[in-house]
Amino acid sequence: MAQLDFFFSIEDRELFIEYCFNKKCFIIPHLPYKSSEYITLISLIQYKKCEPHTIFSIGDNTFFNYPLKLDFNIIDNEKKYFIIQREGGPTIDFFSPVFGQLENNIIGPGYIGIYPYYYNEGEKIYPSVTLKAHYSDFTKFIKSHAKPFKIGKRKYWVGLNAIELCRKGHFEFLQIDKEDLINLI
Repeated sequence: MAQLDFFFSIEDRELFIEYCFNKKCFIIPHLPYKSSEYITLISLIQYKKCEPHTIFSIGDNTFFNYPLKLDFNIIDNEKKYFIIQREGGPTIDFFSPVFGQLENNIIGPGYIGIYPYYYNEGEKIYPSVTLKAHYSDFTKFIKSHAKPFKIGKRKYWVGLNAIELCRKGHFEFLQIDKEDLINLI
């Protein structure tokens, strides 16, 4: 999987999501659904109503060719449907946890990524040139609004707003390998 790892505050995340919408992309949140139909978001207002969910599929009419697949689990005697990653689309995965920031004043790591292949009805499908170009554009956007740092061999990008919030003492970064990230930036 091609992947760019980052630490985003909610504000960094919303800046990126708004950029996606400005590029005419849509976002499908990975919610627990009541049926096998998912919702598609096309504006920041719609997106904010779905907070604080952490995983989204980003699509565009130029590369999203197949509906996403859902499966269900029984939770509290009720069917809950969930999106299966890599099934349909294809899409760009975006994971950005917000619960730590909302509940514990901690900003944790997330990622944006694409797979080398996806599936539709058991058939392998490969990311198009257009999907790869969108992914490249999105990673460039993230890098232009973040600062890099490394822990071991892994590189992360830290959103500028996340840095400011942590330097002011409003939040802390989730520690990785016992490193205090604010001192690495």
